[in-house]
Amino acid sequence: MGRVPTFLAPGKACPVSNSEDKFREYLKRATVDLRQTRARLAEVEEQD
Repeated sequence: MGRVPTFLAPGKACPVSNSEDKFREYLKRATVDLRQTRARLAEVEEQD
């Protein structure tokens, strides 16, 4: 049998998975920031 690619080797982190995890975390933070910004905007618009 041939060698197992590094990203599939047992005990090795899959770089694709790591990238996806980082992207998921970025999207979560961006979503929180967007919600906070919408809430602040709504408050400012109510004051007008």
